Amino acid sequence: MSTLEPTVEKLNDPSSSCYMRRRLLRFLGEMGPAAIDSADDVALYLRDNDNGVRLAALEAIMAMQETAHVQEVVMLLEDECVAVREAAVKALGVWRQDATADAVGARLGDNAKWVRGLASNHALN
Repeated sequence: MSTLEPTVEKLNDPSSSCYMRRRLLRFLGEMGPAAIDSADDVALYLRDNDNGVRLAALEAIMAMQETAHVQEVVMLLEDECVAVREAAVKALGVWRQDATADAVGARLGDNAKWVRGLASNHALN
């Protein structure tokens, strides 16, 4: 049993509130690369109904430096929540994968100026 297994079990518990899921995801993110074994579980929450949970999952994936879930992050560029789109642009800009350049470039037309600004910074660098 890994030391993070109880945390992942609680995260995956259907009775966990969105508040609890956010806290657990932030905790896993604070562990950084040491929590990489939980990345597949964390990635499931990139599709959560709660904006804060999606954002916390994305930030945890970034902190783990896990790039295996790039396509899920690309999908977040279309998220309804500006903060989630902004974080997705940041993640993809940091990871710098050729396959995601067009998706980030498409955010140059985003209706949120912060997302447009981040996308233009990443497009220029």
